[in-house]
Amino acid sequence: MALDAIGSRRAQCIVLAGGPDPLRIAALESGAAQATMLAPPGLFAATSRGLNLLADLGALKIKYPASVVSGRRSYLIQDRAAAKRFLMALIDGLHVYRQNKSFAVKVWRNIRRLTKRRYLSQSYDYFAKNSLCADVGWGHYSGRGAYRQAR
Repeated sequence: MALDAIGSRRAQCIVLAGGPDPLRIAALESGAAQATMLAPPGLFAATSRGLNLLADLGALKIKYPASVVSGRRSYLIQDRAAAKRFLMALIDGLHVYRQNKSFAVKVWRNIRRLTKRRYLSQSYDYFAKNSLCADVGWGHYSGRGAYRQAR
């Protein structure tokens, strides 16, 4: 879909595994690669170095699974309560992420060990706009535990 958006076809491309963002950015700068897929914050690091953005999947409204939650059917049957608590905690976390940018950026900075606040802020804005937490209809959600009341 992304190739279609830039007027290219899969048959015209050679797809290689290129390693982490810094290596792929270096490959672009050296001419060893002509294009790469980057997600924030690598996306913003690349554009700040003068590299061109060919397509933004968020702007193209292409939905793809960036994070997937799965479980064995046997576990879900055996311990449904634990699985439900996990999902409720995930929903709570997504809610905090959306409602408290400064906290979310601080957590992301610690986990990803990034120091460039600008990239962190841009990354937060990108994911808040384009990820699952942007599509969840919070409805009458009033904070921690609100969904635990209903069955």
